[in-house]
Amino acid sequence: MSRAPTDLRSTSATPATRRTRCRPLTDRDDAFVRDLFRSTVALGEGRTLAGRAGAAYERLCLDWYLGPGRDHAAVLELEERPVGYVLAGDDADHHRWARRPATAYVAGVAADHVVGPRDELRFHHRRLADGADRFLRPFPPPAPWHAHVNLVAGGRFADAGLAARDHVDRVVAAHGGDRWYGEINAADGRRAAALARLGLEVVHRRRSRTFSAVAGRRVDTLTVVRRVPS
Repeated sequence: MSRAPTDLRSTSATPATRRTRCRPLTDRDDAFVRDLFRSTVALGEGRTLAGRAGAAYERLCLDWYLGPGRDHAAVLELEERPVGYVLAGDDADHHRWARRPATAYVAGVAADHVVGPRDELRFHHRRLADGADRFLRPFPPPAPWHAHVNLVAGGRFADAGLAARDHVDRVVAAHGGDRWYGEINAADGRRAAALARLGLEVVHRRRSRTFSAVAGRRVDTLTVVRRVPS
């Protein structure tokens, strides 16, 4: 529930003049990160994140990475235009921080039952159901570090996945780690070949109620692991 899914897209190589680069996050980037999160939180279908529940959900998903964990974050740029973000974190640190905002999120969903918009409430109910499924059928985190990557909708940035992957590799290696994991939404078993090209191994698959409902077909959340080269 606390993790926004990773989105690592990769196609064939781009010309050298259109390389995607990864740079450290600055204070000026916070608005871009939040806007991109809101526009893609429901597979690009648009989600206002209104009411107490919406605000609490955004805080739960982003505030650690824009606060205590911001030194690990980066922005992806193409020709000096931001086209995505990379968030990384130590699982233990993030989980300790997330307890209070997770409780606030559940309270926000309960409060919005009185005045909240129905479509938003359905979204949050499914997110909570997915969270309950994780609790009842746990899959232990396969690495001490995790990462989230998000790109602007409709973009085709051939080397963005590589740039994001290499950034996370550097962060994890700098802290003595040798592997990290992410979660990726995939419909109909797609993305396997692209993930393999990025050196990511699928180690778990779970149906997502939230994103299956949004897409109108089965969408699975894939857990992928990356071993950092020595």
